[in-house]
Amino acid sequence: MYLLEIWTISCKKHLPTTTTISFSCVLNTRKGSAGWNWLVGYKERYGLSLRTPENLSSGRAICSNPTILADFYENLETILLTHDLVDRPDKIWNGDETGLMYVNKPTKIVTKMGKKYVYNRKYAEKGTTSTVLACINAAGHFLPPFSHIQRVPTRFDFHEFLTPVYMKSFTPSNIIGGFRKTGIYPLNKNALCSEAIAPSTLSDKPVPTEQV
Repeated sequence: MYLLEIWTISCKKHLPTTTTISFSCVLNTRKGSAGWNWLVGYKERYGLSLRTPENLSSGRAICSNPTILADFYENLETILLTHDLVDRPDKIWNGDETGLMYVNKPTKIVTKMGKKYVYNRKYAEKGTTSTVLACINAAGHFLPPFSHIQRVPTRFDFHEFLTPVYMKSFTPSNIIGGFRKTGIYPLNKNALCSEAIAPSTLSDKPVPTEQV
């Protein structure tokens, strides 16, 4: 199905667009799109549901290219063997800097029921950004977050709502599960399923090689 395919690769189609696409099949000459009753029936027939997509930057989508991922896992394996880290999860750390920007939430889209990955490919937006650096290791431990706050909210307000979320999210089971599901530890080069890397198909190009 066309709609399911474009949703998989993060080409968002909201309700108005969905019904407009269907106009050629189910005519509604007054509004120029299929009606609400048609949409409800369409969802029921094909097992679709309304979901709020997770924002996925264009840069991250490109980095999920299968060729780039294969190169990443090869380099990771080399590092693990070179530094004797295969059986030392407490020495394998992951640090991720993220900017929490105060922007509007994405609208809901129609997608397959039970679908695990629902993305909304986004580009640069304006807004106030609060920067947070989180560090965790493969043994399930974490460091207190490093943060840089600008203007409003103040650093006191920000930490007031960040701390409970941080403590609830970074449990040992969640941390260990994150390393396992991404194939970082234990090393698993086939950990990421095709659905998870589907957004990269819009930019699925081999890594350029340096010409001599």
